[in-house]
Amino acid sequence: PTANSTTASAWWRLIAYDSGWRDITADASATNVAVSLLAVRRVLHTVAYAATTGSASGAGSVTHTLASGFEPSYTARHFQIASNLSTNDARITIAANGATTVNIATGRAADMQILYNAPATLPTSLPGTELTAPV
Repeated sequence: PTANSTTASAWWRLIAYDSGWRDITADASATNVAVSLLAVRRVLHTVAYAATTGSASGAGSVTHTLASGFEPSYTARHFQIASNLSTNDARITIAANGATTVNIATGRAADMQILYNAPATLPTSLPGTELTAPV
């Protein structure tokens, strides 16, 4: 049989979703640090968030709110990763509402990624711009 506009849902089933890497640097706000790249990618129900900065001139921070469909699936938790747990050189925190913060200690830089589960609902639009160079 041939699928058409009335029967397409009976024939097509989404088995994979990949937003590709999206550059969200322009949507972020930075203090005491230059942001080289903030990027996000969703592959089905997993999101990767990447942050790369220059060296912080003071206690540095980068803040950003993730687009709908890229926030964590857990409503009462946040995710955090640190590049050096003993000195807290750089840390990414992602809250349940999608609010993200990258904190960088004075004289340090961030170059890190975090993976987390996204909600079942797929995004209806993509954030930022397409990133064509590898992350």
